Amino acid sequence: MSEAAEKFKEIVQKADSIAVSVAPANKELNLPDNKKLLAGSILHNFFLSLGKKSALNETAPEENVLIRLDTKKLPISELKYERDGDELKIILKSPEKSPDISHVSVSKEIAPADLLVLIDPPEDEIPGLLEKTAHRDVVKLTAKEKHLAAKLAELLEIFDKKFLEGAKENLWILLSSEEKALAAHSQNGYLLLQKLLELGLDEEKAKKARLEKKSAFWKLLGRALARSEYEENIGTAWSFLPKADFQKTGAGQDAILEIFEEFRAEMAGAGFWALLWETSSEPKKISAVISSADNSKLAPLAGLFGASLASSCIFASGFSAFSEAEIKIRGHIKKVL
Repeated sequence: MSEAAEKFKEIVQKADSIAVSVAPANKELNLPDNKKLLAGSILHNFFLSLGKKSALNETAPEENVLIRLDTKKLPISELKYERDGDELKIILKSPEKSPDISHVSVSKEIAPADLLVLIDPPEDEIPGLLEKTAHRDVVKLTAKEKHLAAKLAELLEIFDKKFLEGAKENLWILLSSEEKALAAHSQNGYLLLQKLLELGLDEEKAKKARLEKKSAFWKLLGRALARSEYEENIGTAWSFLPKADFQKTGAGQDAILEIFEEFRAEMAGAGFWALLWETSSEPKKISAVISSADNSKLAPLAGLFGASLASSCIFASGFSAFSEAEIKIRGHIKKVL
């Protein structure tokens, strides 16, 4: 057992409440990174199986009622409480004959998690993630040295091999997704696959389970490709996904980035790609992700949108209709040609 793994085990064993935080792939649109979200889900379920109070990307944290008093101005000799029907009385006894209650305040505070676990966070987002979730201790898991799947497998195994065995299918799905992004298979990925097979992983069954999970994704991708078109004069491939497509396929917005990658691969040869989708029935409901085959055009294009460049993509939102978004995107692309 590595020193880091041993330290992790010690921290987890001492914690009662744990918050697992996964930074979105795009902060403005709150689009999740599916691989990191799966890693967070594996860890979250593991903590629950340990009997911990675990939350994954908690949006409504638990709050405590906080009673504060200045004991210099209001000395207290005894504190007790008693029930009176449905009421709970908190009784503070003071040596002063007529205590001044103006020194007592009642407020609310967010209950801090004993442990905050950050799943492979971008370095520039760590301060914001730490500030967002109240915590007493923090652990950061990264994919710098090895796959998240391999790192999670190691952490689960140090508690008990049964936890690794119980998560083997999801670890395989995560490992497959991480390996897919590499030009060649990694050594740590190969070793993990061998371990999962030794634990009884049925690779064919796991593949089938993955396909079932991906069913909604493939249906949504089919709709995106069916609506795709190529505008030759600006070398741009377009596709559109109305809200009804998400409802009919059962897919969520978390599929957008992967849909976009498949769309780019299918429309290879275009100079630009733009995928537009409808997020809700509210005004300003259309969002878009845009990319270019020429990376030198991305920065000036992002500047025209007043957006930041996220890896090799630009995210834009706040359009009231597909036509409005299309006109603006087309106009900006023409300016960088």
